[in-house]
Amino acid sequence: MIDKAVIAAVVAAVCAVSASVGSIMNGFFRTPEVPGSLTGGMNTIDPKNAVKSTELILFSLVLEESGFIAPKDDPDALPGGRYELYLGPDDDGNLICRMKYRTVGYMTQNSEISVEFACGGSALGDLARLLSEIGATEINGYYASDSALGSYLNVRGEYESGETLAIHAEGGASVTPGVDFMKVVRYFRDLASENGRRFVRRYTEEELRAAFADWCRSVIPGVSDDDFKNLSTEYNAQYGGASIRFSAKDAEGNWKWVASAGPIDILTGVGHYARYLAAGYNDDTEVMIGDIELFPGD
Repeated sequence: MIDKAVIAAVVAAVCAVSASVGSIMNGFFRTPEVPGSLTGGMNTIDPKNAVKSTELILFSLVLEESGFIAPKDDPDALPGGRYELYLGPDDDGNLICRMKYRTVGYMTQNSEISVEFACGGSALGDLARLLSEIGATEINGYYASDSALGSYLNVRGEYESGETLAIHAEGGASVTPGVDFMKVVRYFRDLASENGRRFVRRYTEEELRAAFADWCRSVIPGVSDDDFKNLSTEYNAQYGGASIRFSAKDAEGNWKWVASAGPIDILTGVGHYARYLAAGYNDDTEVMIGDIELFPGD
């Protein structure tokens, strides 16, 4: 028979390890502590749980979304993917910002960008005001989950007053009522820019087409500027990736060469599985090329 004291010791050890990991992660991936009155609630908002304090001491957000989170022709649009954001103290008590983005979906190769930098003292205050302005503090305790394919959202904030902001949603229920958390993502993006860091710089369709045209000129034998006057083009973008196909004809209207690449990560400009046919549309002399950097050194 197992000694109860041994079991208790094992449980205590596991809890200690879990607490240590939670501290190291500095707020990432924690299951939100939903206020007691809402425990087990679904799509429920109780005004009693609204956060009153404006003295934010740490904040973390994990948001995952497929496709473009705003229309792709919106200049302020950000690509779909997984965003992990943290603003708060490091292990030495210094205010830092940690940001990570990873592409998701079959069109991508799971490209990832991570940045970390020290912040000025006003960063938390500005973020606290933004959370209040978009109504995040008013839906504190919101918890919803369903089995539909969709998104993931986990928000956690801690305040000087002892109040905790906790919002969690996943599946088809992850669009929270009346709150645009992409404004928070943009706040972090702009904070990175102000501190000389680039985070999730999305290449546009025009940039990708132009860069792929330059690649075709440099790689495919016999390409001329006239080819691009008689060019048939295709472009497809979704899930943070794009594919491009160019087909050129000669002066007589015969196929001269065909080139394609995809997926191309909209985040990094790296194209995968580029290929071309230089001798004609129906020729079988296909040339396969591995990863290509459409924006080297950018």
